[in-house]
Amino acid sequence: MTITEDGTLSSFADERLRDCGIRDMRLGNDGIVYGLTTTGDIFSIEDGAIACYLSQEESRVKGVMCLMPDSRKPGYVYLGTDNSQIYYGNLEKNFSTMEAQDISPLSYVEGFEYLDGHLWICAGNGIGVWDSRGFTLLKNLPMNERR
Repeated sequence: MTITEDGTLSSFADERLRDCGIRDMRLGNDGIVYGLTTTGDIFSIEDGAIACYLSQEESRVKGVMCLMPDSRKPGYVYLGTDNSQIYYGNLEKNFSTMEAQDISPLSYVEGFEYLDGHLWICAGNGIGVWDSRGFTLLKNLPMNERR
């Protein structure tokens, strides 16, 4: 189902998304919706239809757990994985030229937010920031682990 700003509901009839769970969906500044299924398929929706769809099998990036479109560069997304890597590249080109960043000791990336020129990374075992200087693990935060 989709819902417009005025509250109109309409069905979304693409077979590839019919019976799957959605892990993550984000709206890009380009008006395109970027999404990730629970099985690791990555897709984009433009003008009410699938614009790009990469199954987990055909994607160059494996173990994707979350995504975030780049607000400054249309078509490019950040991908968080179940290991200690994050990736950045063009979805439509199947990440043929992509950047990878090791974020060890963090692993199992659960979410991203881009704030004040920094990419904040929330992982299953901590928080870090990626910016023009590289990756920084945040330590000694007054938080408790969730279990």
